[in-house]
Amino acid sequence: MFRSAGLAITATLIGQLLNFAVDVLIAGTFGTSWRADAYYLALIIPIMIIDLFALAINAVFIPSYVERQRSGGGDEFFSSMLNASSILAVFVCAAAYFLLPSLVDAVAGGFTPQARSLTVMLTRMLIVLIFTAQVSSFLSSRLNAHGRFFLPALGKSFNYVFIIIALFALKDAFGILSLPMGYVAGSVVFILSLFMLFRREGLGYSFRLCPKAAVLKETGVMLIPLFASAIASYGGILVERAIAAGFPEGSIAALSYAFKLVNVPINLFILGAMSVVLPAFSTLARDADTNGLAELFTRGLRVVSFFIIPASAGIALLRAPLISLLFERGAFTPSSSLMTSTALLYYVFGIFGAASVSVASRVFLALKDIKTMSILGIFIVALNIVLLVVLSSALGFTGIPLAFSITSSVHIALMLVILERRTGMDIIRPILAPVAKHLVAAAAMTAVLLLLASPLRLYLPLTVKAAQFAYIAVFAAAGTALYLAFCRALRVEETGFILERLNAAFLKQSQIK
Repeated sequence: MFRSAGLAITATLIGQLLNFAVDVLIAGTFGTSWRADAYYLALIIPIMIIDLFALAINAVFIPSYVERQRSGGGDEFFSSMLNASSILAVFVCAAAYFLLPSLVDAVAGGFTPQARSLTVMLTRMLIVLIFTAQVSSFLSSRLNAHGRFFLPALGKSFNYVFIIIALFALKDAFGILSLPMGYVAGSVVFILSLFMLFRREGLGYSFRLCPKAAVLKETGVMLIPLFASAIASYGGILVERAIAAGFPEGSIAALSYAFKLVNVPINLFILGAMSVVLPAFSTLARDADTNGLAELFTRGLRVVSFFIIPASAGIALLRAPLISLLFERGAFTPSSSLMTSTALLYYVFGIFGAASVSVASRVFLALKDIKTMSILGIFIVALNIVLLVVLSSALGFTGIPLAFSITSSVHIALMLVILERRTGMDIIRPILAPVAKHLVAAAAMTAVLLLLASPLRLYLPLTVKAAQFAYIAVFAAAGTALYLAFCRALRVEETGFILERLNAAFLKQSQIK
């Protein structure tokens, strides 16, 4: 499992590096202008629908496929699910195309008519992703179930590569319209690549659809509460964007850039491994091995805590030079950096909660307890909307990321309590001491780094790009060493495991040489 998770994380790292390249290019070309606002708002609606399909696939397909694979009905089940989903996706694309002008007018009330018109055009170009993304999700999920993780985890990398190509080749002719062109091209090439691996693995597919199959009826019943929760969640996102659209120009773009940085540790350390963990969770749940499921889940939460807590502290400390180094060029001005770094500071407090929710939701899916997870999700959305309205009125722009941080923390706390009570698994007690140690080690690391910050700025002025890079590199290296040292002193179990793996890798390289 560790090798598979390593491959998935490596593929995710490649995607993150390419994502940074895309963000730097977009920031340098469009900055926090109204065009950038229009593009990032245009992404919201297609991505919301794509996430809805992905959530449904993770919730129903993988756990059910693990069961049916043993009985030899894997091909028929996969084909029926993919074909039914594809038909639905076509209707959703058509409906979205015609409803977009009214929806954009409702959400982007603070935009100028020109910005709203561009948002509609960009969104209509991106709608095709709704169809291509659900196809690639099914192909990727089935390949994951058969132990193939690397290529499926490269999905976003294909998008980013083609966005970069489109920016360089088509920017002068099409401007910001080149971004969705690259996005769509990357998704199509990714599907072709997955299909080639799919056929090489000998996995079957047919155009048959079995609407009377019991599994499709079961799937429909299971998805009702999930869709209700997802619709409520996306309604919350639209409320957030509508509030942000009422703030000064560039607010949506600044929030988007900051949120992308927040997602780096989550995508790198957590989501990359989730494609491996969900089949493992599903197998344990199928075998009714609650002790094994609880042990794997708590171990996952401890790993999340070990990596995410110090990463959050590091992002908070380095937010200003990091954003300046990555984005501040061309149309991305110092005022853009200030707006983005301010949003980032309030987002970091929710990284641990959001990452832990990603892991906990997989346990609910493996247990097929979608109803409970959905009801909780609706409650969290309602709480988030209330906090958005209250905090943005009181604090302005910063109220939006602060609401995210509060609701993420509340969400994971309630998930853990509910899982313990409904399953009898011992979850909370085993993670309290490790998380407390990670917090103490990260706090000690932060204190030492703050003492080093002023002397370091004397030698590395943060107005120069090379000095910014050196400052961040020195801080990151010193922070990593300090955190590991403090964890070692506190006898944190994960430290020994990490050091053992690094030592094994070093010895292996030495033997090769």
